[in-house]
Amino acid sequence: MVSRALSRNAGRIAFAIAVLLCVAGIFQQGLWTPDEPREAEIGREMLVSHFSAMPTLGEVPFLEKPPLYAWITAAFYAAFGVSAAVARLPAALCSIGAIWVAYLMGRRVAGRLAGLASAVVLATMWQFSETSHKAVLDIALTFFVAAGHLAFLATYGSRIPPSGCKADLPGATAQRSPTAESWNRMSPYIAIGVLSGLAFLTKAWIGPALLCAPPILAAAAMRDWEYVKRVLPRAFVAAVLGVAILGGPWVMALANTPGGGWPAVKECLVTEYVGRSVGGDEFRKQGHANPPWYYLTVTLVIVAPWCLALPAMLKSGALSRTWRGGRALWCGLTFVAGVVLLSVPSGKRDLYLVPMMPVAAVAVGVWLSRVGSRRGGAWDRMTCRAITALAWTVITVIGLGIAYASQGGHLPGSAGDLAPHLDYRHFGCGAIVVGVTCLAAAIWVRRVKGFVPPAPVRTTWALVMLFALLHAAVRPLLDPPRDLSAGARQIASLVPENERFVALDADETTLAFVPFYSGRILENFETADEALAALGSGATKYLVVMDKDIRKLTPALKRRLELVKTVEITATREVNVYALKP
Repeated sequence: MVSRALSRNAGRIAFAIAVLLCVAGIFQQGLWTPDEPREAEIGREMLVSHFSAMPTLGEVPFLEKPPLYAWITAAFYAAFGVSAAVARLPAALCSIGAIWVAYLMGRRVAGRLAGLASAVVLATMWQFSETSHKAVLDIALTFFVAAGHLAFLATYGSRIPPSGCKADLPGATAQRSPTAESWNRMSPYIAIGVLSGLAFLTKAWIGPALLCAPPILAAAAMRDWEYVKRVLPRAFVAAVLGVAILGGPWVMALANTPGGGWPAVKECLVTEYVGRSVGGDEFRKQGHANPPWYYLTVTLVIVAPWCLALPAMLKSGALSRTWRGGRALWCGLTFVAGVVLLSVPSGKRDLYLVPMMPVAAVAVGVWLSRVGSRRGGAWDRMTCRAITALAWTVITVIGLGIAYASQGGHLPGSAGDLAPHLDYRHFGCGAIVVGVTCLAAAIWVRRVKGFVPPAPVRTTWALVMLFALLHAAVRPLLDPPRDLSAGARQIASLVPENERFVALDADETTLAFVPFYSGRILENFETADEALAALGSGATKYLVVMDKDIRKLTPALKRRLELVKTVEITATREVNVYALKP
């Protein structure tokens, strides 16, 4: 009875968990470094420019990415106003969409319970959960790529309909009209084309590549050459047409934008991605250049805590080529192919793997939905117990650590440095909300007479509680020492409105958060000589310098300046405001 109830309500439960974990905490904190201030400010300047084809940061062309996510953020600003919470709304909605796509993929592979398990697994994967609460474009790319993988799965599973579909019924295929059959064959490729165009407008060539290449490589690894020969040409044509139809107008608009032109198109679509592929001083400075084996050492952390399930998954047969037509194996290999492709370029970050996580969650979710069945075994139960124990241990450690720090105890490491800045009321309010929610859910569960939650339910419930606590309570608790808004406004207040607002070789974060919170553009000079010339011209008497960049002040510039004030931006970040000596 319980399984049937879960199966009937699997979609509703998956959507509710997605909303709970993706929305919790996004309205309770400011923008955090390193990426959020940049994306939020680019969106704000896009609104000011009335949705230009060329994104800007500090009113200077910012050509690392195409403008789709900036357009979306600007549209939300236009509707709801400019704020950190509104800047996160597009990412939150895309996260909910990605979790829903994971549910649909899991349902297509092994039924509704597998879909529900896939959604919960994705929502509680560490890197996805962390990224879903940031105002960054990678989560929008994740939604487009995951939806594209769902379209590929539709082409892969067309020969073996998912359980519970009408196609499983005798004679169902014969009852379809030729028009319906033609649409069923063409609709996945139409979706692949549209999503490839949207992915291109989000992150240029990386988007269509992650959407199209891993599914084909996964089928090739399974030696399903019939699928490769049938799908590869059609998917390639669909992707090219989608990029041309949706991306072409933007390329032409950028080429005709004042200050842009074809050099800007080349910078965005060629130079930027060649640089990230082969590396260089700029990308090493940003911390993006890493060795080819980088993801071998971080993938287990990125998919934590579900990496603990890998031995049980391999032993259970959930990834067998003969079970369900090998669709679960295809999902797992699609993730592996994506990791291999992302290992080729020089530029690598944990964040770059997020678009491949929904299809990985499906492989884990299919295994989780089988735990407790006749196919499961001792390894499955042991794995669920280990993950459940880990979740409760983390919850306990968080609670004890915060209680100890709130009473004046000293935490080790960086946590001890942040403790004096924390506002424990945030944690108390968030913990109460989570506790009341869990209590209400427990009361509702108890109404089912004789219900003993099986191991997968206990495991997923513990993880949902843990991540809800992290987002609703712990993240807002950490906001006071990390919030950039007060420092930005204080910096702006030190420079009169009629003075030019200039900085010496400021990083992207400084160029973003100061204008976002103050409304004043911060002009940047890359060298001390340029800054000295600007000060000597009489246009301004003030210069903003990050604490780490004080060493860049030349002796000639130092002799001309006196310190007005050192502003503490965060617990670990300071900005110095200088003025010309009288």
